[in-house]
Amino acid sequence: MPTYPPPLRLPQPLVDVAGIASRRAMTDAKIPGNSGSIIKRSRTLRDAALIEGIVLNGLRICEVMALRQADVDLKGMRIRRNGQAPWLTLRTRQIEAWKSLVQPRQKRTPFFPPLSRVSIWRILRAAGEQAGLKIPLNSRRARRVLGFTLGRRHDLPARTLGAALGVHDPRSVARYLKPAKLGELPPSPKLRRRMPGQSESSD
Repeated sequence: MPTYPPPLRLPQPLVDVAGIASRRAMTDAKIPGNSGSIIKRSRTLRDAALIEGIVLNGLRICEVMALRQADVDLKGMRIRRNGQAPWLTLRTRQIEAWKSLVQPRQKRTPFFPPLSRVSIWRILRAAGEQAGLKIPLNSRRARRVLGFTLGRRHDLPARTLGAALGVHDPRSVARYLKPAKLGELPPSPKLRRRMPGQSESSD
């Protein structure tokens, strides 16, 4: 029987985010089958895996959107970015959520059903609210906390930390070793007002 890597020892609020998504997926999986409950269950499982991809595995939103079936290896419990980056350990509290999204023999197919950047951001923010976070949770904050935990608490070498976060510039890696300041975090889409022609952040 395979053993799955335990979640990182992250600050409790982020662990709670992944835990709430996992528990909701398990609860919805017990709902008697009908068209409405099947759709709700599939969306809940999708959201649980998506949230874990960001919170526990440090994926950017653009990397979640670009993830292909060939980039997730559930037998080896591995995941990779951009189809060619080194394989990394997949950390999950709800393996069934990931299994529900697997499409055998469809290697080029997106792993997650098509979602807009704003939709993913809202899913993550809602999970943060349900976990009791006092400020909006977004992928950038989740990555900053994950990077700080990997670098400081787990004392990963700079090169390993950079690979885990998909960062190559040593200066960018060094920024993850400093606690995130709330003023540096982007606001949520609901509160942000973009100027015409301004693009959204890749995170």
